[in-house]
Formats: sequence, C-alpha cells, structure tokens
Amino acid sequence: MILLFWRVLVLFQWNFIVRSPSGGLNIFLHILRKIIDKFSCTCKILLCCDFNVHFNTDDVNSALLCDLLKIYGFHQTIFEPKSEFNDFHLAHEGLSWYFVRDKTVGIKDVFQDFQDAFIGCYRTIIPGREVEDGRCSPGLGWYTEDVRSMRNNLNLISELDDKYKTEQLRQLRNRLKLNYEFELNEAKIAKKKEEKTQEIKIRPCGL
Repeated sequence: MILLFWRVLVLFQWNFIVRSPSGGLNIFLHILRKIIDKFSCTCKILLCCDFNVHFNTDDVNSALLCDLLKIYGFHQTIFEPKSEFNDFHLAHEGLSWYFVRDKTVGIKDVFQDFQDAFIGCYRTIIPGREVEDGRCSPGLGWYTEDVRSMRNNLNLISELDDKYKTEQLRQLRNRLKLNYEFELNEAKIAKKKEEKTQEIKIRPCGL
C-alpha cells in the first residue's frame, strides 16, 4: 500500500504499509488511521494500494475498511480486480527458498540470495525504464532541481488525471501546470541575470 501526500506543488512524503493476505486487519487499520489523522489536515492524500479484502461483498473486513475510508472522505476510483501475473504475491509463489536452510552457505550469502530473489520479483512486477537525463546539458543551465521536481510531479498527476479523470485531479493538474510554467520562466530570467552579472565582472575596466 502506498500513500502519497502532497501540498500545492511538491509530492511531500511516501508511506508504505505492508499487510499479507493472512495478516490481521485490525492492526493495519489502526496504523492507517493514525497516519491519515497525522497528515489529513495539512496534505492531500492519494491511496494506491491492494488492501487484500473482498470489496463489494458482505465481507466484514471490507465493511470495516470502507467505513474508515468514508469517514475521511476517500472515494474509490478502480472498480475491477487488478491482481494479475504481475501481482507481487503471485510473482514469488514459484520461487524456491531451499538456500535458507543450506548450512554450508554463510549467512551473508544466504541474505544476498534472498535479496536478489526479492529484487527480482520487484523488477518483474514493476519494470524499469530508461530515462535520458539532460542534467549535464550546457544549454539547460537554468533547469534547476526545483523545476525538474515540479515537472516530474506534473507528469505524475497528468497521468493519473488521464486515467481516472476526477475533478480533484483536474484542478490539481491545472494548478501544477500554471506554477510549473511560472517557475520555468522565473528560472530562465534568473539564469540570464546571473550570466549578465558574470559578464560585467569579467569585462575589462574602461569598456
């Protein structure tokens, strides 16, 4: 489960809560309530998760979770099952963990094998992609880390808005776009001022 907290411009914090399908729900809901209580007054919250409950049924766990989320004004945006071949719990089912009991292997090697298997599952369900980094381009000296962060946030919210098309996402997308364009222009102006200042400093006296 992933909770995304953001203010007006920047994604503020990621919180991960893990509950296995056989894990107790009461402790999970208690932790979830504490986190939402802490941030709901100062941040907007987006829940991206698999709760391991049977929605749209008479399941007790589903009712408890839905009641909690309704208290804080959350609404469901995905209505069909999403657990397919790339579900994490399914990805590691076929793995062999025999090496954990292998007494001929040192504990460091055992942990390394476990870590490799775990990361392998993660990369299976969440494939990486290559992104060209223009950070070193001499022509983009004005493209600061703040501007880059704002662009990344705008891209994320734009993708969510294109997919779910909610009014809240549309409004947030428009605000981020306006602020990004403003900061982009300010960064260019600041860079030009900096270049002029440097030019004046190195100009010979009398010219």
